[in-house]
Amino acid sequence: MKVYLAGKITGDPNYREKFAAAAKKLEERAGVTVISPAVTPEGLKKADYMRICFAMLESSRVSKLSRPPTARTVVTPDSRPCIA
Repeated sequence: MKVYLAGKITGDPNYREKFAAAAKKLEERAGVTVISPAVTPEGLKKADYMRICFAMLESSRVSKLSRPPTARTVVTPDSRPCIA
């Protein structure tokens, strides 16, 4: 199963480490494939990031929303998650 990992990126200098830790927990505990916006390249425009992230979200089966990223809460596709 593919899981999209969402959380705060803008303004958090440690977001890559936080997302990597959350992805590792999900992969180890749930045996899922994690799709993470934290692996996108730096230097793009916000609109570019949003297009990339919406494509990632669309290709995943489940979205995991968190503040900061942890392996606790899972939102199913039926709940129509939103990125703010």
